[in-house]
Amino acid sequence: MENQEIFRLPAGVSGFYKEDEPTPSAVDVNQFRKACEQLAEQSGYTLHTFYDFSASKTKSYHLAILAKDTESYIMVFCNRYYPIVAFSRVLEIEKIAQADLSLPENTFFDDDQIAAFFKEDFTVLASDYLSITVDADNEADALAVEKLTFYEFAEFSFWKPQLLAEIIFNNWG
Repeated sequence: MENQEIFRLPAGVSGFYKEDEPTPSAVDVNQFRKACEQLAEQSGYTLHTFYDFSASKTKSYHLAILAKDTESYIMVFCNRYYPIVAFSRVLEIEKIAQADLSLPENTFFDDDQIAAFFKEDFTVLASDYLSITVDADNEADALAVEKLTFYEFAEFSFWKPQLLAEIIFNNWG
């Protein structure tokens, strides 16, 4: 990522904002679902489960779980406020049925073929970007979070995110 422009997270991406101000715009969850369905139809995956967390007071994302077979699952995360997506491999397959309550252990990955289904309408974040630490003492790390608000940073002092992925796709509140 050193020679690339750092993506700056937009204000409100974490879902925290001043109480008397409106939330950031909401992502069109139907557009996200449609992209996930097209991925399933054209790639050999099956759309296992789709979670629309629009009404959630805690989750900052929507989630699609796709299966290649009964032994291989991926999750597609979409931020609820901005059209930002990322892909993750499920490591704890036995916990996939409870993903709406508690995410199974997973690891972010990059896949250009999967990303192609989202690139037109969404920003697809790379796994190395998602693993950037939340460290204001590191100039590159600080650039990634420079647009976030005071209210978000106040929440971070409580929730203590370690990585950018934890800010973008969180279950706080």
